[in-house]
Amino acid sequence: MVLLRYTGALAIQAVLALLWYSLPEPWSRLPVPILIVTTGVIVRYFGDGPGIAAIIFSAGVLWFHIYPSWSRSPLDILARIAVFVLGAVIIAAISRRGSQEKRDLLAARFSLTELAPDGILCATATGTILYVNPALRRMLGITSDDQVIGHQGLDVVHPDSRELVTRRMSERPLGDAGYVIPWMEEKWRRVDGSAILVEVSAVSVRNHGRIGWLAVVRDLTERKKAEADLHASNDRFRALFENAIDAIVLFDDNGRYIDANAAAVALLGYSREEILMKSVGDFSSERGTVPDLRMLATQHMSGNNVLLRKDGETRDVEYRSDPNIVPGTHCIFFIDVTDRLALERTSQQLSAKLLESQDEERRRIARQLHETTAQTLAALKMNLHHLRDAIPADVAKALLTESIDLTDQGIREVRTLSHLLYPPLIEDVGVVAALRWYVTKFSERSGIKVQLDAPADLERFPEAIENGIFRIVQEALTNIHRHSGSAVARVALTRESDELHIVIEDEGKGMPVTDPGKPLAGGVGIATMQERAKELGGRFQIASREKGTRIDVTLRVAGNR
Repeated sequence: MVLLRYTGALAIQAVLALLWYSLPEPWSRLPVPILIVTTGVIVRYFGDGPGIAAIIFSAGVLWFHIYPSWSRSPLDILARIAVFVLGAVIIAAISRRGSQEKRDLLAARFSLTELAPDGILCATATGTILYVNPALRRMLGITSDDQVIGHQGLDVVHPDSRELVTRRMSERPLGDAGYVIPWMEEKWRRVDGSAILVEVSAVSVRNHGRIGWLAVVRDLTERKKAEADLHASNDRFRALFENAIDAIVLFDDNGRYIDANAAAVALLGYSREEILMKSVGDFSSERGTVPDLRMLATQHMSGNNVLLRKDGETRDVEYRSDPNIVPGTHCIFFIDVTDRLALERTSQQLSAKLLESQDEERRRIARQLHETTAQTLAALKMNLHHLRDAIPADVAKALLTESIDLTDQGIREVRTLSHLLYPPLIEDVGVVAALRWYVTKFSERSGIKVQLDAPADLERFPEAIENGIFRIVQEALTNIHRHSGSAVARVALTRESDELHIVIEDEGKGMPVTDPGKPLAGGVGIATMQERAKELGGRFQIASREKGTRIDVTLRVAGNR
């Protein structure tokens, strides 16, 4: 190959030398600049060595051509030859630089081809494979050039796609470079015979005057797997979406509904197509609130609302929003709580009725104890007194005296029980006086020192509220006596605007808390206090520490009765 390059370079210069000697004047001078130009061409296409040989050969031809015919000194001839050589060297250097840039560019293109993540294949116009890059080698499982180089391109195409590939290649106009075959999915065959799904695009190119093919191949295995997984995921999501018990609607950044499940259709009474013509807030009733679109689309929100159905019926719902389940798509879940709230209201009414009946029954029993049992015991005491005065025996008198004391004790207990069941002071002088009497008697019975802080001029409230205040304090002090072990307790009543605050606290052992954040465990007493506060439209809170428990009750009071 090297000898061929040198022979070709010197042959070109020899032909130009013969022309130099054979052409008449002035044409015989034309080959001199041609020699200089061809030297650069030889350097570019034959290399540096043949280029230097061509310069030396041309200088010798120039010497023998000028010296015999010109009457010039050898120095003059050498100077002219030196100028020729210098010009030839400059042209050769420029040509060599251009050749090197071309080689560098080709090397860079080859490196890009070698490093490309997509497979690249070069083939002749007839489909003979000339080159495959490493990516395509890995894709097809090629381990040596013999497995693919020199073979037909159709050999790597699966039989199922060969007809399609043949037809696509035949559509290229003959001799036309730059024809692009668009991307299309094809099935190719790996070296081990297994099929692989690929995406192929090709362009016809001209190389050294010949038309060939340059194809880019992409492996679709992972993409198809991802598409199949996504399709399966979408199917699962659609099944969950359509069969969910909760109503679910999807909306975009502009607040327009873009999807609704069957539960949402049933809840709102509109068809899916009608819902998709609405926007966020269109279903809110006058009793409900219009949600803030910006907050729904950016924050996780939850709350209660009242929706208006197509038939005009309203439904109480709990909702929760999840923004950007996919970018630009947001979701709202609705739970219909209309029936549950109705049951709760019914339960509250029944509970209030039960408490009212309980209080009425206590009042009846207290009145009966006071008017019958207490009177019977009083009459019994009087008879025992008369009997003791009439019997002379000392022993009998002692027994009668003991019986009289027991009767006195029974009378006191009956009266205390009667007052505890329904203290008559509430009706006569109000709840504050009733509480002072109860606290005094409670301290005497239990030994617990109770401090009552209540304004003496506290106005009267409706009977149900005053009775509820007394029962809450009574239940709280009973719990302190039974469970806390505290020696002291405090009860405070304060009025602020339309609210009455009741605080009962002790310094006992507190209540156990099982898990942080969960409400304190309590028995029937706490449940009863909570129910009474709720019945009166108030709030009930209980907090327990390592030492002591505090109960806060807030009731709304409209004023004097």
